[in-house]
Amino acid sequence: MRVLKRIRPLRELHKLVMMMATCVRTLLWSFLLCFVVMTVWGMLMVELVNPAVQDMQRTQGTFDGCKQCQTAMSSVMQANLLLTKTVIAGDSWGEIA
Repeated sequence: MRVLKRIRPLRELHKLVMMMATCVRTLLWSFLLCFVVMTVWGMLMVELVNPAVQDMQRTQGTFDGCKQCQTAMSSVMQANLLLTKTVIAGDSWGEIA
């Protein structure tokens, strides 16, 4: 870093590297906040939605053809994975919805 700062033509490169380092720190905090929010929603899904899904499975056999639908909210980790896949990556909208 000091070499980039001392060599005159590379000062812009030094500024660019410093700005990227600042952005990385902000992105890490954003990912942490997103993980915490997703985990809270995952806990709510396990406590509130999972009993209804299990009841629908037992009484009506609603999710007989979908193994992921039966286990997607069985634990906080599974619910967090489901939320990450659907909200961030956009996967499995057709299967879960």
